[in-house]
This record gives sequence, C-alpha cells and structure tokens, in this order.
Amino acid sequence: MELGYSGIAYNLSIRGIMSDSDRCTIHHFPLSSLLKLAPSLSTSIKFHRNLLRVPPDVPFRQYTRLTVTVDNIIHAAALNSGNPVLKTYDLVAVKPLNQAAFDQACKMLVDWTQGKNIIISSAAATANELRGPNDVANLSVLLGLSMEKAKAAISKNCRLAALCCTSVGTKY
Repeated sequence: MELGYSGIAYNLSIRGIMSDSDRCTIHHFPLSSLLKLAPSLSTSIKFHRNLLRVPPDVPFRQYTRLTVTVDNIIHAAALNSGNPVLKTYDLVAVKPLNQAAFDQACKMLVDWTQGKNIIISSAAATANELRGPNDVANLSVLLGLSMEKAKAAISKNCRLAALCCTSVGTKY
C-alpha cells in the first residue's frame, strides 16, 4: 500500500489433496487502524500512487489466493470447478511439480474455463529463467488454447485482471 499499489493477495500454499480445513480463513487487515497508527504512511501512499497514476479515490483491495502444489494427476484432478474449497478464495494458482501433473492441470483448466480469462504467469526467480511471449503463446496452443486465447493469456487478460482488481471487487 505504501508503495502505491492498489491491491494485494494474501496467499496460502498447500501441497496435495485439499481438505475442508483448507477453506479460506484469511482475514483482511483493518487498513484504517494501520493509518491511525502511522499517519505519515498516508503521505507516502499519496506520493507513490501519484507516481503510478493510480487515482486517489481507488480503494486498496485485499484478495485471498490459494496456491496448490501438485505432484500427481490425482491431486491435480481435485482442482475442478465443483471443489468447494477453491470457491472460498478469490484467486487460485496451481504449481505442478512434474509433467503428468502439469498436463492434467492444464487439460482441466482449459476445460473448466473454456479457455477464457486464463492468465499464464511464471515463478521465474531471475530474468534468465523467463521465456519470450511468443514461446509462451506457442506452448499454450500445444496445451489446448487457440492462438487468440493463448496471446490473451499473456497480455490482455493480465491487464484486464489488474484493472478489475483496482476498480471493482470482482472475484476471479
């Protein structure tokens, strides 16, 4: 918030099959109490939002995110649209650890979303580990997306999600 961002996602990471105890229990931080404790924070927020061209009336949004690490197709198969645990989070990320889990998580994601509103991101720790946008789009086509939806997954969808997250409290 101090650096001018207009939102944050609190993340819970789990590995393997989810249980009912993995339902979202993340509570949003009471921002008003933070500003009361550190009044100088308000000046910094205004400064950085101005630099990022974030309008001052855009509220700071807080989201919940679940990152599920899967290492087999059984765990990946639990990541489906009917899973009640997933529905308790605003965002869901999948981190497959091997090719079989990756393939399963991809076929399900494309089927579940019909290829719409997918965002492809990287866990690259350095710039050397990144792939070019065309490489990512081509890989996405191999995983079942049309070229149009593959390109949207690395560009348009990311921008739209950022805009939606800053302007309305829509869940993804």
